[in-house]
Amino acid sequence: MKASKIVFFIIFVVLLSLGLIFLSNAIKNTFKISLRQMGQAAMNSASEKLEDFEFGIYWIGDCPEPVKNNVPEITFVPTDAINGDNMPIVWSDVEYTIYAEDGSVVEHVVPRDYPHNMLIVVNNVTDLSEDSLEVIRQCAVDNKVPVLLIGRDTISAFREYINWSPKDYESDDTMLFSVYLDEGVTNPIDMSIINDRPEQFMASLFEFMTNTFSEVNEGRASEEETLMVEMTEMTETTEIETTQISETIETTSEG
Repeated sequence: MKASKIVFFIIFVVLLSLGLIFLSNAIKNTFKISLRQMGQAAMNSASEKLEDFEFGIYWIGDCPEPVKNNVPEITFVPTDAINGDNMPIVWSDVEYTIYAEDGSVVEHVVPRDYPHNMLIVVNNVTDLSEDSLEVIRQCAVDNKVPVLLIGRDTISAFREYINWSPKDYESDDTMLFSVYLDEGVTNPIDMSIINDRPEQFMASLFEFMTNTFSEVNEGRASEEETLMVEMTEMTETTEIETTQISETIETTSEG
């Protein structure tokens, strides 16, 4: 009798343990599903906001699958092809041809149709040459394209090239460089969640892009406004000087 009770107790404990394990796994799975659904909802919401912008991304280095699958507007640039032909450097808005004295064509330039909003991403590229860094600098400084640098070595190489003071970074740190930001922004994107929470990562990436494009557009608008004011002041100054010269000439003629 005692033996049967012991057996029954053991079976009961085993079944209870299995039930608790099953319940625990069910709760974990439900929690994961809820997190994924929340991440998907956040990604969809951020993606809708990004649709207001015409944009293109120039991606250098490995591109994570979540990004490939959710961002079609990407131009992949191999590390050995970082040059003025493949990157968004400053370019002419008009078509023209340069001829030599003998009439032969030296250069024929065709305008490029860049997206209104652009982003360059350099993901953990450790062998950037000075020529490559110079092309990226030209895009970022001369053409004012924001650059997202991923990885300690990549960030350090670019900071050194543009004569910024060195800083300590981790292997998965990120930095945004933009001419409209004094010292850039450290870790605008959390790369550590890309594998475990890809939907949440994409939501943060889309939000980052929306904010970055907005800041760049505001910077451009401010520059254009300043330029218009300067041109107006120059025009007014020229008109005043012209009037004064005319009055001087008339006075001299009368005398």
